Amino acid sequence: MIARRSFVKWALASAFFIFTFKFLKVTKSETKNSVTIDLNNLSNNSVYLIKNRQIAAIRMDNNINVLSIKCTHLGCTLNVAGDIFKCPCHGSEFRLDGEVIKGPASKNLNEIDFKVENNKIIIYL
Repeated sequence: MIARRSFVKWALASAFFIFTFKFLKVTKSETKNSVTIDLNNLSNNSVYLIKNRQIAAIRMDNNINVLSIKCTHLGCTLNVAGDIFKCPCHGSEFRLDGEVIKGPASKNLNEIDFKVENNKIIIYL
């Protein structure tokens, strides 16, 4: 049987953790690791791959976007083939904005949180 004092301590600790995670709303960027790319490594109308993290930074018309290059079909790492991402495993193809253009994948690529600061792209994993 649990002593009353131990039970009260356990209940207060549980309430604290529930409050912290439910109401303080910690953002993804504050809880994740990050990868940094020098903005000079990403010229206009180009793609910068970080294959070991399955990430691509894309700069088109001076707009930057970061996508997962993990195929939404079975998780293979995509390659860049001209102006598309192509899956080497089953042939799925995606536009550089992440939209599926050829299956078997049926879901678009996932966008990755990032920010540009001090001439660097900080990508949150």
